[in-house]
Amino acid sequence: MVPPTPADLLDFSAGIGLSRKDSWDWVYGKLMRLAVASGKRALVVENDLAKPTDPILAERMGETLFFAGEVFHYLDLPHCPSREALAFVGRSASGYPLNVFLTEVTNRETSELGPADLDAIVAGTSAIVAGSFDGEGFTLWVPQELAQTVGP
Repeated sequence: MVPPTPADLLDFSAGIGLSRKDSWDWVYGKLMRLAVASGKRALVVENDLAKPTDPILAERMGETLFFAGEVFHYLDLPHCPSREALAFVGRSASGYPLNVFLTEVTNRETSELGPADLDAIVAGTSAIVAGSFDGEGFTLWVPQELAQTVGP
């Protein structure tokens, strides 16, 4: 979403007054509208602390992807309530930095992604949610062609 004037890009003097949980609900509502509009149905979360050899990942193999030593988790969104998605994001990253992508995960045959798989995920990204303000809130990016979908 692009604010109407460049000055608005720099004005962080006031937020919309939501708690972290309420902020997530706000972001999640926008992600769900984007999922419907774009057809993208997966949240992919970068696990900033995990390594592919971590034993705990064996419990999450159905939702874990690896690329070049980095760990990502994905959640299929259809019929997923906000609280479940928030819990998924919470257990998939340390919290700050937080990087969440609304996209497609097309290659489910292996958890080891190749460059072409990563290119497809990047090309299919409809939104990026990044933790901001030391983990107190979120920044949402959407491509210009979908900005009207999410509204202000």
